[in-house]
Amino acid sequence: MMNTPATVSTPAAKDTRANSPLRQRVSAGERLSTTARWMLLVLLLALLGVIHETLPWAIPLDTPTMLVLLVYAGFTLAMTIVLVLPPIAARITPIAPALDLLFLGLLTLLSGPHRLIFFPAYLVPLMNLAVRQRSLWSLFAGIVGAALFAGAVSGGHRFIDKSDTLPDGPILGAMSLALALLPWFVSSLAEHWSDWNRQRVEEARQAAQQQSNQARQAAQTAQEQVSLLYTVATRLATMADSTAGQKKVLNALLEESQKLIPYTHAIILRKPTDPDEAGHPVDHHDDLRIEAGQSLNPRDLGSTITIHHEGKLATLLHAETRPVLIPDLAQDADLSSIATLHPCKAAWVAPLHYGVLVYGAMILASDQPQTFHPGQMEWLDALAKLGSVALRNGELLAELRPHREKLLKSEARAREELTRHVHDGLAQTLAQIVMNVDFLKRMVVQDAQGAQKELDTLHEQFRRYHFEVREVLTALSPLPLGQGLYVILNQFLERKRTHDKDTRIIVDAESIKGLSLNYKVENMLYNILQESVNNALKYSEARQIWVQCKVNGDRLMMTIADNGKGFDVEKGKEKARSRGSFGLFNISERARLAGGSADVRSVIGKGTMVRVVAPITSSDE
Repeated sequence: MMNTPATVSTPAAKDTRANSPLRQRVSAGERLSTTARWMLLVLLLALLGVIHETLPWAIPLDTPTMLVLLVYAGFTLAMTIVLVLPPIAARITPIAPALDLLFLGLLTLLSGPHRLIFFPAYLVPLMNLAVRQRSLWSLFAGIVGAALFAGAVSGGHRFIDKSDTLPDGPILGAMSLALALLPWFVSSLAEHWSDWNRQRVEEARQAAQQQSNQARQAAQTAQEQVSLLYTVATRLATMADSTAGQKKVLNALLEESQKLIPYTHAIILRKPTDPDEAGHPVDHHDDLRIEAGQSLNPRDLGSTITIHHEGKLATLLHAETRPVLIPDLAQDADLSSIATLHPCKAAWVAPLHYGVLVYGAMILASDQPQTFHPGQMEWLDALAKLGSVALRNGELLAELRPHREKLLKSEARAREELTRHVHDGLAQTLAQIVMNVDFLKRMVVQDAQGAQKELDTLHEQFRRYHFEVREVLTALSPLPLGQGLYVILNQFLERKRTHDKDTRIIVDAESIKGLSLNYKVENMLYNILQESVNNALKYSEARQIWVQCKVNGDRLMMTIADNGKGFDVEKGKEKARSRGSFGLFNISERARLAGGSADVRSVIGKGTMVRVVAPITSSDE
């Protein structure tokens, strides 16, 4: 780290820096004094012209008064030059007013019978001293100046004019008294004005400091309140969606509200939604139930109150309003009926609503007067909205729970179906291939011709295995969008024809060509088609399969029939249920979820028929 001259601090430098403002002030004051001194010089020249009854520049230079004035002019010029030399000016300026008075006294002494005319000239140096010195020093300077003026007038009259009587004595006394007191009076006024200014400056500084402290405290309070709101939002967001979770939401809302609004009693009123005999919730429009509270009277918890249509609660519940401050609870019929609020003087009442959904109201009350003020309304409104959002989130989560459980069941069922497909098809095929390979190893040495036939069989098994893998992947893949049921139906059946050449597949679906269906309906029909055709090919030993699709008004009917060996439908359902695989027997549920219906009919020895009826809805509905 380098030390530069700019960073060196010496005592001399500190002294220079400390004295610099003072020297600047002395220099500024002396510039004003020098200006006043030049003005005094002009005034004296004019007074001499009056005394000599001629123009000032016509007065002979050899007269005593002109000689004194010329010397004073040289002194004034010297003091002006000294201003550019601060060290010298600092030594001379303290005695300059005294020299001004001496020159004035000498002029007064030599000016003949018109000596009183110099009275105004004495005021210039004395006022200069008065504004720069304390009042006592100004009084002393005034007395010295008055004495010098009186002495010069009386001395000149007695010793120069040789007169024993002093004319204009009272006037001389009054002028001398004025010269003695005026500097003290002006200095006192200056001191008083300076003290008053300092007091005003100090008061302004203190006021600014107080405002700064208040602003800092307000900013800190606002920051704490925003932090509390964030804490409230975080706590409410983590609450469960059960009934116990909603009670936690309400209690947390009241706990956090007390940190922002100091209350002594609090109540949460909620609209009862007790279910009817059918299990549907019933809305009690004019009833409110006490669900939670702080400092709650035991008999209030769980009780229900009926609100009056003209009361504050009715207004809050039937219209989207902001929190309302009730200064006198005794005047409200609804709130005065609650035992918890009996000792309270005033209360805030905030509605709990989410859009058009009204949940109830939050009441924060205090047993002390002057606790609540309008500035708390914004925070209470924010708290009430956070609580309402948390309650709504709880409702939505509760509504989504059955769908989530159904989705989990569907996922488990899909896993079971996939396991069954792999076990019944792919796994058995692979096991057969392994056995055939082992058998082939032995035949290669013993029977080459038989090994060739076994290789053909193995090749067919691999081909079937490859086809089954592709079928499983196709079944697991989402339905391609935009092609239409007619196209994907024919593509699927064409693959089946290519693989299962022993079974004839007949299609009658021209009536749905170009028909655009809702994706959910299209996906349902395609899945049922896959399930039905695959079962017919695997288990029914059918020689023919018929697939028919036709439109009847706003409904589409799809029929899949075969001439296989058939089965007992009820026994088939029991077997499927016992092994946890429903397959074809689950088509009714699939169709119902898509807004349609389906059934399975089969007769042993005659075949099976699956019929599905689905609504025709466009792809954008």
